[in-house]
Amino acid sequence: MTVPQINFNLEISSKRCKFKHEIDVITSRAKAEMNRATSKNRGTAMRKILLVLAMTSMSFSEAVADPVAEVTHWWTSPGESRAVGVLAGAYRARGGNWIDSAVAGGANARAVAYNRIIGGNPPTASQFTAGNEMNSMVEQGLLRDVTPLINEFGYDKILTPVLARAVLRDGRYYGLPVSMQVQNVFFYSLPVMNASGVNVDTLTDWPSFFAALDKVKAAGYVPLAFGADPALLRHLFSVVLMQAGGKDLYTNVLGDNYQAALSSPEFIKVAEYYLRLRAYTDEGAENRAWNIATNMIIKGQAGFQIIGDFAKGEIVNAGMKPGIDVGCFSGPGQRIYQIGSDVFVFPLVKDANHQQGQALLVKTLLEPKVQLDFAKAKGGLPIAKDFDVSQLDACARKMFPAVLASENQVPAPAQLVSPDVWGAVTDTLVQVWSNPASTAGDLSKQLISAIELAR
Repeated sequence: MTVPQINFNLEISSKRCKFKHEIDVITSRAKAEMNRATSKNRGTAMRKILLVLAMTSMSFSEAVADPVAEVTHWWTSPGESRAVGVLAGAYRARGGNWIDSAVAGGANARAVAYNRIIGGNPPTASQFTAGNEMNSMVEQGLLRDVTPLINEFGYDKILTPVLARAVLRDGRYYGLPVSMQVQNVFFYSLPVMNASGVNVDTLTDWPSFFAALDKVKAAGYVPLAFGADPALLRHLFSVVLMQAGGKDLYTNVLGDNYQAALSSPEFIKVAEYYLRLRAYTDEGAENRAWNIATNMIIKGQAGFQIIGDFAKGEIVNAGMKPGIDVGCFSGPGQRIYQIGSDVFVFPLVKDANHQQGQALLVKTLLEPKVQLDFAKAKGGLPIAKDFDVSQLDACARKMFPAVLASENQVPAPAQLVSPDVWGAVTDTLVQVWSNPASTAGDLSKQLISAIELAR
């Protein structure tokens, strides 16, 4: 009797080749089993064969899962979107399927991701801010421990310590920094400086900086390109606190000694500088997006912008070169650099495709070429300790030696305070900034009360 033919004419890709031998063995055994079977027990033999094939098929499909990554993030400005394309392109080039889930606004994107994670429908990876925002998800057991992946690829040896600490919990990695961001960069328009008679090299302290703002205003330009939304108000506050108050005051205000620090004469001076900057913004500042403020510098409509180095992505996207077509410097006051990073967290997922997707994403994000290409597109610095800075823009080359010195670094506020405390600080800053009658003393008292309640 002719033995029924079982067709295993499969298209086997390179990643499936290790299963070809197993399939051939099963095929051979199936034919032998059918040859030995009598007409009475041939049905039983066929059922056994089909069961084995079904089990093999299940194992096969799980083991050769195609990596998929649905990634939620808030990189939605033109420059940021271009930079995301670098990551997505690199991931796809390595065999992954990148599904982009962009949500405008950091707070909105984090809320969407968190709700999906606790609701049982997590994305493969989600952008978060390095620091304490991750803690609750780690404590609830919602995030994948990616330490084995980071160690496997050797990335534990190259991560910059300040960023590694931001994602380590009890010695385990629960997130992956994407880039190193210097949060306190002063960008300026070269044509506006020339028209206003300002020499940026002389702006070494805050009085000289305010004098420069006065010159820009007198020349008919907006002195400070700004968007008075909550996130930008607290960012500006943290920069002035750090560069006018110094590292100790910065860490004390954001630490356990906040009451004494906020009551000190040093802080009152910081508060005076911070509130004085209100007079140098324009009427359109209310809720202006940061990238629109950057465009004011690009177009020569404003003198200065105080923002993170990620603004370079907008400059590059406009066809200009940071440090050449748009100026940059470290600002007045102390040479201290606030180091932050957006990170990816990896929620626990059950689907094998998404588990493989997470592994491929970790490997892709930290490859040196991907890091360099992303830094060029978005701004910031690669997160590796050692890389060729000559391939970066003029701003990065100018600031790089000082930024990388650990004694010049401080963590971003999100790494020092809880989300509740930082939210209370933000609410206070919004209230005080929006009231023209508010004084430095008002800011001091209200911050003390707000932090006490939040803690």
